[in-house]
Amino acid sequence: MTLTVPQTLWRLRAGNRRFASGSARGRREQTPSGAPPLAAVVVCSDLGVRPESLFGVTAGELVVLQTPGIRVGLAEATACAMAREYRGVGLAIVLGHTACPTVQTMQAGGGTGLFSRLVAEEVGEHRHDACDDCESYLVARMAGRLRELLVDCGDLAVVGAMLDSRSRTVSFMDAN
Repeated sequence: MTLTVPQTLWRLRAGNRRFASGSARGRREQTPSGAPPLAAVVVCSDLGVRPESLFGVTAGELVVLQTPGIRVGLAEATACAMAREYRGVGLAIVLGHTACPTVQTMQAGGGTGLFSRLVAEEVGEHRHDACDDCESYLVARMAGRLRELLVDCGDLAVVGAMLDSRSRTVSFMDAN
């Protein structure tokens, strides 16, 4: 059975509440054969926790795309579009986290090379600010980019989300 986007968000929020409270219940090791994934998740590669654990789901229930600094481009958009078209996924989540070392390095003007330059471009005018919301800004920007790239994917909803690294709770930015 395919869930609606609100049902999927409810399930992921409930799983995250269990995870954050330390009461995550035992689950199957993998999803039943043929069951569609709940969502595609574009996640920062240094998140520090598996998205499946974070949302209380099993292997196969999420299509996970790891990318440094949650950079979103054609590869990530293509993977989300394929998850929609071939696996029936109705939701794509761009998931960042507080205290992101990549964003902190860019804010401090550190880092060298192509990767540092690319992330610095994304952080943009917040690059040298001592702001607490640079990670949120980057997630919102990347979620917007993913929406633009997936404009022809019609019914694939895209939301941004932030993991609070201390409380282990996820807040969805642009979802009800």
